[in-house]
Amino acid sequence: YEEEKKGYEKEFRKLARKYSEIRQQKSLPGIGDIHAVKIVARVVTPWRFASKGHYLSYAGLVKLVKVSGGRNYGRKNSRYCRQLKDVYKTGVIAAIGGNNPLNEYYDYLINEKGCQPHIARHKVCRRLAVLSYGVFKSGKTYQPYNKERRRADN
Repeated sequence: YEEEKKGYEKEFRKLARKYSEIRQQKSLPGIGDIHAVKIVARVVTPWRFASKGHYLSYAGLVKLVKVSGGRNYGRKNSRYCRQLKDVYKTGVIAAIGGNNPLNEYYDYLINEKGCQPHIARHKVCRRLAVLSYGVFKSGKTYQPYNKERRRADN
């Protein structure tokens, strides 16, 4: 088992060197070789989705709201990709506790906003998915604190 696992990990590292999309996904906190390959394999192209809301729905991180004529008829789960949801949920668990913007956002939600830990994790998970979508769509690697650097330069 261990030999096969090492072989697959070696193959995933080769794929990451070969494809820039996988390298870009790996730049996100909590996303490693295996998860980056899963994201790129499932999504293929970000241009399939009209907006980040559609992407979050495909990842299973939001519920669909049925509204007609101003009346709310409830919420339902969308038909989503279970592997993609698993990647983002696991990625958040890996990112929390580290020195990264996702952990800072989690701490902010817990300490200042007073969110329950499971709700805060879900919000951070949606943030990670939106970052992943943005990285995929822009074609650039993730650079945390980029806005602060620009403000400091001005």
